[in-house]
Amino acid sequence: MNAQPPPPPPPPSSPQPGGGAPAPQQPPAYPAQPGGTPDKGNGGLRVLAAIGVVVLAFVALVGFIAFADIAGTTPCDDVNSISDLNSDGECYDGSSGLKTIVTIMGFAGSALIAAAAVMSLMFAIRGRGGRPLLMVLGAGVVLFGLSLAIG
Repeated sequence: MNAQPPPPPPPPSSPQPGGGAPAPQQPPAYPAQPGGTPDKGNGGLRVLAAIGVVVLAFVALVGFIAFADIAGTTPCDDVNSISDLNSDGECYDGSSGLKTIVTIMGFAGSALIAAAAVMSLMFAIRGRGGRPLLMVLGAGVVLFGLSLAIG
């Protein structure tokens, strides 16, 4: 008894043995996108992210410096003499509770903007992580903006 192996299956473009039509071709999993792949951002977004690194780092640095200055001032309601003022002769025009809230929100917003600067650098290099970058940046801008609007 000589057992022969089964014949190989016909190629997909050949007609079916029963006289049927050829099998339809499957479309690609991802449609073609100009300038990029589904996983990576295109060149324009990566250049914009590289510019964003510098801008976001500058904004974060200015925010840290400004809110450190605010944290070092005495509320104007608590000033009893000139010696209670800071070295520039300034006081914070608001309550100490408001100053605390503004300072915490400002530092948190500046920290998130600094994290967005690092994530922007990562996006510019790798081309991935655009959505988390935008979420962190949005949260940072909201906290930073609220601290400026309240204070």
